[in-house]
Amino acid sequence: MTIMDVNPQAVTQAMTDADVSLLIHGHTHRPAVHEDTQDLRRIVLGDWDTQGWYLECTEAGESSSASPLQIPEHKNRHIAGFYHD
Repeated sequence: MTIMDVNPQAVTQAMTDADVSLLIHGHTHRPAVHEDTQDLRRIVLGDWDTQGWYLECTEAGESSSASPLQIPEHKNRHIAGFYHD
């Protein structure tokens, strides 16, 4: 499996076009917080293979966490409507 990242220029352009400074997205294999020189922040949550990711936002800031998923053992699993082997 090849892990692809986002195109930083495309993300910056999309955020600028939408006039937002924070983008939260998930289902990647590289959870992280990215900040650029234009005061734009991108919070990336992890994939939902063996654990579920969530973001907690408070006045003090953001914190991402993961907890194990309880998935029945099947040859083919369906998680949130998406096929997963």
